[in-house]
Amino acid sequence: MTGTRQPHVERALDIVEAETALLQRERDAFERFLRRADRVQVSATAGGAVGGDGPEGSGAAPVQSTLVTGDTPDGLEELRTAYRETVMAVSHYDREYGESFAEHTAAELGETVAAQLVSGAAPAPVVKRAVIGAADAARDSRRDLVAVLARERDSLRAVEADLGEIERTAYELGREVSRATRSGELTAIDAELEAAERRCTDLLNRRQELLHGRSTAAISGVEADSLVQYLYAGLETRCPGLTDIAACLESIRTHRTRCLR
Repeated sequence: MTGTRQPHVERALDIVEAETALLQRERDAFERFLRRADRVQVSATAGGAVGGDGPEGSGAAPVQSTLVTGDTPDGLEELRTAYRETVMAVSHYDREYGESFAEHTAAELGETVAAQLVSGAAPAPVVKRAVIGAADAARDSRRDLVAVLARERDSLRAVEADLGEIERTAYELGREVSRATRSGELTAIDAELEAAERRCTDLLNRRQELLHGRSTAAISGVEADSLVQYLYAGLETRCPGLTDIAACLESIRTHRTRCLR
């Protein structure tokens, strides 16, 4: 037995690593879509709009409209197919989203751009430029969030390493308390536990300062409060590192109380 126990940090690392892998797949899917979209040849003729207004109507077709399913001469159907075969083809799509084409493009590209792509009512070159611009932003947002999660992962790993060393020390000292028979032995063990307690308290304070710094500024455009909610909403705590450090500190203090016998 190693004497280390960091259930919240371990779970948080699993979450961060899984979410990073998901975002990387989506980032790469958008990159593939952008390469295909760039090669799509479009004409200036507007495609057939779906709904009451038609291609010459003044109103944009709603995002929920039925898709144009046949090949269209303007090239937009090729753009739609590319989106389905890249962005909507990621392995986790059904599990995480399960949305229709119209719903997903509205969420990722914006309702206006999605409506134009779905209906084909606007000139195809205009739609293509708008789609590429929105997809480019979607890819970049995932790239930026992957970088944020990499820093969160490194931060958690640093806590894991520092706290692991303290926990191993505290565990061994706790075993010595159980074996000690003389007050002098207990006094010496308590002095070592006191040093471990200072190290643990220092780690706790440094972690609190880090979290406080995050709460006062956005992290690469991502609000810190939103980040922890996004990552750790399913955990018992939004601060897994602090929770495990506090548990270690409590264990050390329990061992010190045992030294008073």
